[in-house]
Amino acid sequence: VLVFPGTYLENIDFSGKSITVASTYILNEEDSLITQTVIDGSRNGSVVTFKSGENKTPVLTGFTITNGYTPSYGGGIYCDSTNAILTKLHIYNNHSVHDGGGIACSASSPVITKSVIAGDSTDWNGGGIACFNNSNTTLINVTIANNFCNMDGRGIAVLFNSNVVLKNSIIWNNGCQEIYTSATGDIIATYSDIENGTGENYFGSGCIDDNPLFVDADADTVAINYVYNLQTTSPCIDAGDPDPLYNDIDGTVADMGAYSYLQSGIRGKVILGTDCNESVHLEDVEIILKDMATNTDIDSVFCNPETGSFSFAVEPGSYNVKPKYIINDMYSFNPFEQSAFVVEGSLTTLDDDFVINPLPRGLIMGKVVLTGVGNETDVLITASSSSTHPYPVYDGGGSLLYYEYALYVESGTWDVEATLEYYQSQTIEDVPVFPAAITSDIDFVLDPAVYPGYIQGKITLKNGPGNVQDVIITDIDCIHTTQPDSTGNYLLETYAGLQDITAKLEHYAPVTIKDVPVNAYQTTNDIDITLLNWEEIPGTQYVMTAYTTITLSGEFVEGEQSNQVAVFGTGGINDCRGIAKWVKGNHPFWCPDYHYYDLPGYWYVTMTSDIQDGELLKFKVYDTETDSIYDCYGDYPFHNCQQVWADINAICPTGIQQFNLIRDWNWISFYLEPEDTSIASVFDSLTIVPDIYQVKYQNVRTTYDPNSYTWLGDPTFTNITKGEGYKVNMINPVSSFRAYGELLNPITNPIDLNYDSGLYYNYTWINYYPKDPLPIETALESIEDKAILVKTQSSSATIIEGSGWVGDLTIMKPGESYIVNVKSDCALTYPNRDYYSIPPINMKEDDIVNNAGWKLLAGTSSNMIAMASITANNKIVDADNYTIGVFDDNNDCRSIGKREKGFWYFTIVGNENGDELHFKIYDSNNKTSYENEQTITYKSDTILGNPKEPIAVEFNVDTENMINPLSLSKNYPNPFNPTTTFSYSITASGNVRLSVYNIKGQLVETIVDEYKEANDYTVNW
Repeated sequence: VLVFPGTYLENIDFSGKSITVASTYILNEEDSLITQTVIDGSRNGSVVTFKSGENKTPVLTGFTITNGYTPSYGGGIYCDSTNAILTKLHIYNNHSVHDGGGIACSASSPVITKSVIAGDSTDWNGGGIACFNNSNTTLINVTIANNFCNMDGRGIAVLFNSNVVLKNSIIWNNGCQEIYTSATGDIIATYSDIENGTGENYFGSGCIDDNPLFVDADADTVAINYVYNLQTTSPCIDAGDPDPLYNDIDGTVADMGAYSYLQSGIRGKVILGTDCNESVHLEDVEIILKDMATNTDIDSVFCNPETGSFSFAVEPGSYNVKPKYIINDMYSFNPFEQSAFVVEGSLTTLDDDFVINPLPRGLIMGKVVLTGVGNETDVLITASSSSTHPYPVYDGGGSLLYYEYALYVESGTWDVEATLEYYQSQTIEDVPVFPAAITSDIDFVLDPAVYPGYIQGKITLKNGPGNVQDVIITDIDCIHTTQPDSTGNYLLETYAGLQDITAKLEHYAPVTIKDVPVNAYQTTNDIDITLLNWEEIPGTQYVMTAYTTITLSGEFVEGEQSNQVAVFGTGGINDCRGIAKWVKGNHPFWCPDYHYYDLPGYWYVTMTSDIQDGELLKFKVYDTETDSIYDCYGDYPFHNCQQVWADINAICPTGIQQFNLIRDWNWISFYLEPEDTSIASVFDSLTIVPDIYQVKYQNVRTTYDPNSYTWLGDPTFTNITKGEGYKVNMINPVSSFRAYGELLNPITNPIDLNYDSGLYYNYTWINYYPKDPLPIETALESIEDKAILVKTQSSSATIIEGSGWVGDLTIMKPGESYIVNVKSDCALTYPNRDYYSIPPINMKEDDIVNNAGWKLLAGTSSNMIAMASITANNKIVDADNYTIGVFDDNNDCRSIGKREKGFWYFTIVGNENGDELHFKIYDSNNKTSYENEQTITYKSDTILGNPKEPIAVEFNVDTENMINPLSLSKNYPNPFNPTTTFSYSITASGNVRLSVYNIKGQLVETIVDEYKEANDYTVNW
């Protein structure tokens, strides 16, 4: 039975048949095929069973036998009354309750050769192999390593009148008892490497007790591809039986173990190049050997799938070695081939590793044209497994020339396809592509897919005369037309695809809704349109143009639905001077170096006048969502032939922002702009009692005087200003203070942050515009490369190169003011809702461990930052068991630390410089606090320490009261077995108790209850 490479989930019973079951290893003796052909027992009994009298030598060769589990004998292979031949096997990770984790032999005489038995286990005897009941087992060139048992013979157990012949083998790293023989068992070992075998009765001629020096000598975990090859300096090389009968494939004296060390022949290696992706596998590289004397191919092998190594055992002579990637011809090797000269008794290693890389890709280029409505950049161009989209090409003046694509693809001949929803796809066949060359002029012209579809909606005439039934509704190019009924409802038959729908009526501004999706033979509903009786006056002689954004309630009014923008003169609705057109993208005056975020689009308007300069014009905006027309702030003077830009705000219902103000200091900011920005007006409701004492911004302040009912202080500080953050000192708490005003759009209101090289700290007090809390990374994305630090009243964060933001400030919130420090001039632009999800993602605040229940001092005016290395009795303090705080002499908590990578971070609040502060540690295990004698001095806005050089804080505490970290490893095997083993570690000497409880929490048994020195321990139960 020939089995091809793969993993087979099954359990095999030879059922008395004397047959040969082999992998394709027998075809070319390629060792990698052993690890590629796996019989996986799925923990459902022995993987392979011989128990039906197979005494005519059945054969099993070239497999990996794994994942067997049986409550009986032989987790990997069970031999009962058989003379089976087992060769070239990897028997690993199997388990039996009774004898023989890897192999169990009962009344059998198997011959096992050139096999690895590793990582197997049993609850009884013989972790690797157990022989019992008059068995006579022969082991030749077998490696038995890293096996385990709970009783006797972790490598080999010979029991009950059984005998084992061991030759040219390695028994190593199985544990304290490599080989066990019972009183009636016997083993004869010759020319084998047996750990701790010196002096044992079985330790016969040629045996050694030396480290075999496996290639993966440090590996403790047995893996499918770990075959225990020998290093060059292994004592097992040429140490086997000198009888030529056992010589290695290269003709040298036999080595010990399953895999000999090739000493005569050719050896080389293939490695993956940097341009290879995960689809390229070393196991698909075939190495072809040519005899130069006859100029014929004489052998081939496949690379090791993990290491890429390969070898040939050949006679002396001259050879040529050439690799080939068998999947396709799109890969090359460097070097292309190599020559090798083999001398008798020597191993020739090729001069260079073969490096496999894909051939240089070629480039397909062409133009794309859509004959209907749609976006050329949405067209998908594909060939082979590559795809791309077209891009616009402009002339020197910025005018669009055409849309072009560039598709990189492997060399070969390909069919190139262009597709777009609602369009007929197009394929150009047999396009040749050459390495590092361009195949050009592969152009596409796509026509709309011509299928009928329907659009339904309602037309509304707002605030004007006229008959709705006279409205004309058309699709693109006016191919289809319809009119509403008396209620305004319409149904337009059109073509499937993306359609632009336009509604027109005399004396009304036309409205076009773009890119309405229409499916074949289906109706797209609710495409409602509102028409406004805005009509440009004729006969004016002067023009100017404007690029504008319109903000309503803090958000952009975009060209969606029936949204409309127009400009009017002093004559009101009958004096329309221009109707704006929506254009997607940034306008020409939008500076990307100053404005971090792109615009969704802008309103382009041509304005007219009969007065050459100076006439004041006003904007109006219609918002579909609220079905309202809004006037806009500001008068805009007309100047003939000028181009201008403006960020315009619609006059909308007043926004409200509410604050919960506590006594003493509050750090606040406004995301709206009051109509009256004077401090007297904004804080008027707090002066009645009065509840407010002082308002401060950076180095200026003003104080309310209840006697004169006026604000006294710096004469330059009388108004609040957009972008600024403030500190407000309250006499009494007020939980419902409200501010009223116009909501601000973060995108059009950058905050300038100035840098002065003469200052150590460049602090600016800023507001927070977004109406939603945001992660600090999202909120400050626009200045991430310029920012050093940001903080609010009781938390802060700083930028660490390579790590991003660290600190106890992780979420920025509406209503709070912030102080930011930058390293160069920049502009902070907060995102609006176009640039983050609702609710924002990654919004979990980092929890600061405060098991002590300490309450942070509130209402402070300033803070400082400290980064510290905290140790107790020279041990690093973790955040799971300990809380660290900073306290003053009044025992007020000034900060609760947050554990970062390698240090503790503290934002320390305060009012007066010069306060002496000290650290406290709270142990949540024994509910005890400890103080540190060293002190730091409070100084606002300073920073002590940094992540690379934190300040050192050492607690010297009573060790009897400190919890020593303990480690209890997972027991093995599971406790449903007769015995199980626990491993545990203690880092300090002391009394140790190890107890077992059942699932109900009831004590089953106390295994350990005694004084132990600091060490690692193992106990059986």
